[in-house]
Amino acid sequence: WLQYYYESSFHEGYLLQDNNQFIGFCLICNTTFNLKDDRLFLSEFYISKNNRKNHYGKHFAKKVINLYPGKWELSVHPKNLISIKFWDNVINDIDKELYLRNSFQGKYHFTRGV
Repeated sequence: WLQYYYESSFHEGYLLQDNNQFIGFCLICNTTFNLKDDRLFLSEFYISKNNRKNHYGKHFAKKVINLYPGKWELSVHPKNLISIKFWDNVINDIDKELYLRNSFQGKYHFTRGV
């Protein structure tokens, strides 16, 4: 998977720390599983377990997404209800016109500030 990520023409990684303490990370690239358009793909997103109730994840996700206006995609495992609730909350804050495509497969498409 990392080779696929690094072969994309654009890829970025971000670490989240607080007082030099690791909180989480995310990886984004411009290669999605839907190769027909120019969406950015939030390929990995992780917040350490003991920091998940402190709103670090929501603020971190919104900050990274706000760095890159345009079309986005992310995938969530359809049985991960906590993750689905988290991303519904984050994306609805970013894009009130959010649409969920193929909800049983957990793919989100949304647009940020174009």
